[in-house]
Amino acid sequence: MTPRNGVSFEQLLLNLFRAVEAGGSWTPFFASLTRAMNLEACTLILRIPTAGDLGELYSYQTDVAFEDVYRSIEYRDDPFRGVAAGSPCSLEDVISPDALKSSSFYKRLLEPDGTTDVLALNVVANDGQTTYIRLSRRQPDNPFGVLEKSLLSRLLPHLECAFRLHEQRRRLLLERSAHIGALDQLAFGLVIIDETGRIVRVNETAQRLLACSSLLRVSQGRLCGGGGGARVESAVAAMHQAGEGERQFLRLTNPPEGEFLQMLLRPISPPGNREPRAPCGVAVFLNDEVRNRDIYLGRFGQLYGLSPAEIALIDELLQGSSIAISADKLGISENTARTQLRSVFSKTNVHRQAELIRLVLTSLAIIA
Repeated sequence: MTPRNGVSFEQLLLNLFRAVEAGGSWTPFFASLTRAMNLEACTLILRIPTAGDLGELYSYQTDVAFEDVYRSIEYRDDPFRGVAAGSPCSLEDVISPDALKSSSFYKRLLEPDGTTDVLALNVVANDGQTTYIRLSRRQPDNPFGVLEKSLLSRLLPHLECAFRLHEQRRRLLLERSAHIGALDQLAFGLVIIDETGRIVRVNETAQRLLACSSLLRVSQGRLCGGGGGARVESAVAAMHQAGEGERQFLRLTNPPEGEFLQMLLRPISPPGNREPRAPCGVAVFLNDEVRNRDIYLGRFGQLYGLSPAEIALIDELLQGSSIAISADKLGISENTARTQLRSVFSKTNVHRQAELIRLVLTSLAIIA
């Protein structure tokens, strides 16, 4: 394309797709579009503001607090809202001058900004969701015409692609945030190791376990067995070459220090077909047989409104003790223990000890 006002079509596309990259900004695209089309302002509405939702809206070179004003009016008043997607149009194409000047859209948005004409394009790119582009001029003698509409039409397929990429990236970031939040809330530890053996993620529980464990340590970004043991390193190395569905269990102990650590290792294969000899990542799940149980039992107690004494009784039962032995360990009578257990049954709506244990081990408290 021949440059218009120093801006080529290729430069517009470059700025457009840079905007949807990680850390990208819409400003360079707006700036180049403003120069190319002799504009005063640009607005991009990726998600319409509604009650309780500020939407996703970007503006460039508006003279008023456009976004705040736009979110405060009824969007139904926008004369471009019902225009067919993919058809660039200006104000004279959709509304008469008298009707325009009587609308709140004009009085609260266009008039305070000095806007004399608007060129609009509605783009459908994501599951039927419409994105709105509004380009403005403050030039009474220079309304939008065929050249500007032709340029927007030429941009249309690229805009559709860019908006799809933007929405995909937004959803991926949302999912990633949810996944990371869930990982950090797990009552068991999780260490994610990449194909080269380096740690890429340690959740909060694993951080606590590693900080006080003599059985595991992190050395130069890698997970190692404490005291020079090679079992952990060997297990991780084996998982790098493991097939889908393979698992390996380890139990590390240090009885004098009261440490009993369970480990489950499983391969993490990338999406798609994996080359037979290609290494894969490794997920290492950690469970401290004492500390982790205390974490999720406390949360389980909060979930069901259990007393500290009732939680202590459940703790003993989880370790396989009978009611009589649990009562002896806790320094209470067997009748008191049975009374507490009946209270737990009532609060958790179970009827047998086995049901209670199953409820504890499958409760959302484990990830809360």
